[in-house]
Amino acid sequence: MTTVVADASRGSDVGFQTAHAVIAAAAAKQGATDSRLVNGTVSRHRFPTTVSFANLSAVHSTVKDVNQHVQQYDFVATSGSELVFSSKFNFAPPAPPQIITGASNASRKRRRDASDDQEEAVIAARKRLAKVVSASIPSEELDTAQDVLVKMITQLRGPSQEILVQSYAMLIKKLQPGDDRPRVVIALRLNAGIPVPLSQLKRCMGPCWKDGVVSTAPSVNGVCDQDLPLTEEGVASMEQGNAPMLVVTSVPLFSRAV
Repeated sequence: MTTVVADASRGSDVGFQTAHAVIAAAAAKQGATDSRLVNGTVSRHRFPTTVSFANLSAVHSTVKDVNQHVQQYDFVATSGSELVFSSKFNFAPPAPPQIITGASNASRKRRRDASDDQEEAVIAARKRLAKVVSASIPSEELDTAQDVLVKMITQLRGPSQEILVQSYAMLIKKLQPGDDRPRVVIALRLNAGIPVPLSQLKRCMGPCWKDGVVSTAPSVNGVCDQDLPLTEEGVASMEQGNAPMLVVTSVPLFSRAV
């Protein structure tokens, strides 16, 4: 049973310390190797290079429980070559910029056009993949991959509305040697050092938030630089010792009714 802090401690130093202890215990069970309360307001936990969605979900669930008593928001990010989970107390992310009419019409159109271009690029990638996959891959799985990628690119943002997705790929791979057939795989590189809100990541991943991983390694689950080349920005960041976050997951198998 998860222990939570008392309402009387909400917003106090004691409340923060107790909340941190609860989250640290949950993080340790999921493989965290170091947990610290930073500046009295950030519960920070260092994880191995590669962490599964299941690990993150378990700690995120604890944060949601504790959030009923100490308001907070949790993130996963790279720090140098490390993977870090953190939850900031007494914090709520700012609302996305409001679109106003009148003089902002040109700016609104630019934002809309950029989002449309990104969505069209994902659709084009899906069409290219559809031309080369075997008939054993249902089109519904490609549809799911397309939907998830569009959401990740157009909706996933950092705590100050920073763009997170640096590059992405839609692939066909066998994740395990014993798999009956290849899977539709989604891979993304996220910009180094920018905290990724767990709630947003989980929402954007939708049905693909199941057996995926996040990592600071150059390759994971058979996905490597050849599949997802680094951008110029990514190369420059790596040269300075800042690893991007690699996110790899698969689309659930679609079962046709018999």
